[in-house]
Amino acid sequence: MSILNNDIKIIEESGFESFYSLVSTVFTTFFSIIALFSYDYRIVLLSILLTLILTYLPRSFAHKMEKAMKRFSIGNETFISSLTDQLLGYDTLYYSNKKEMLSIKCGEVIKKFIFEKIVFIKTSSLIEIIMSLFSIISQMLVLLLTGYLIILKQVSIGSISSVGQISGNIFNSLTTFNQLQVSISSVNIIFEKFGAFEKSSHYRYIDKDIEEIKLTNVGYSFKDKEIFKNINCSFEKGKNYAIVGESGSGKSTLINIILGNNKQYSGSVKYNDVEISDIEESQLFKSVSYIGNITHIYHDSLRNNLTLWDNKINESEIINILKQVNLIDLIPRLDDEVSMSFLSEGQKQRLGIARAYLTKTNVIIMDESMANLDRDNAFLIENQLLNDPTRMYITVSHHLQEKLLDRFHSIITL
Repeated sequence: MSILNNDIKIIEESGFESFYSLVSTVFTTFFSIIALFSYDYRIVLLSILLTLILTYLPRSFAHKMEKAMKRFSIGNETFISSLTDQLLGYDTLYYSNKKEMLSIKCGEVIKKFIFEKIVFIKTSSLIEIIMSLFSIISQMLVLLLTGYLIILKQVSIGSISSVGQISGNIFNSLTTFNQLQVSISSVNIIFEKFGAFEKSSHYRYIDKDIEEIKLTNVGYSFKDKEIFKNINCSFEKGKNYAIVGESGSGKSTLINIILGNNKQYSGSVKYNDVEISDIEESQLFKSVSYIGNITHIYHDSLRNNLTLWDNKINESEIINILKQVNLIDLIPRLDDEVSMSFLSEGQKQRLGIARAYLTKTNVIIMDESMANLDRDNAFLIENQLLNDPTRMYITVSHHLQEKLLDRFHSIITL
């Protein structure tokens, strides 16, 4: 939200609008200098000298302004994410009888944002004041020279009025020009941020079917704490794998590394001998389906919640999948709009699994996806996955069903 709203607005105001204004000030300065030639070449020379000084002046301020803009941009991001964090945690505070903490914590977030905005405005205003001061001094020097030439009777006394007006045009335009230069320069830091989102041209194509995912010396640390290191393993098509371990051992982190969501790891992760960093995400998820422990339900029809608005999925496919996840009773209600009370937590989870089935990928990765299911439904679904020779099945779980343990080709313990 910050990038789409705040940063784009900054680019419009400080970038593009400043650029158009800059073009107009260049013309004003250029024609004003030409006008001064009708008075005396010495006035022109002094004006050009002062113009050059004023033109190079903003370079010393550009870096300072860029740093201020970076802090302000980060402040915008933190403002949005911190407020969202507090609002999403409302239930926790409400049921702990600490609702008043919401306004306190939101207040702290807002105060921090206001502080960053004030620092940014103070910095930009100070730069504007300094440049305006140089503009005033330059105008006074031109007027003093004009007055001296009047005393020498080398220009007429009426010249002082018109020279003052023209030099005012030049130096006021230059002040605006310099402020705009600094403003445009400060936007570079935001363009650099956008550059991080640009799709790289080095992405490589992989086949739709993933034959192998290979991890070599994979490690991950968080805040100087080593979570795991030197993980070496391979996941192969048609085989089943479980990742187990205590809370905080890094199970979900490892899954996020395999999915390409977490890039702050050491070692190598390859899909069919292609490094995951070289695979474009939309290409990756043509072959890989992920199911977490929370399934988001859209305020739309049950059919659209299953197909995610993919009109290529036909009725018979939907019905067949619903049977596989034991949601037969929902078949007559496919076109009903989903409400908060429409589905139980277990039904929501099975709907999420049904979505993954409908994508027809040959890799299914689950992270505690059976947690909200009763034992019978969990057994039904996992048994199907373990018996499917066309898929690679990877699951993260605290508790594997004992009677299914021998169906896993490998159990990785963190």
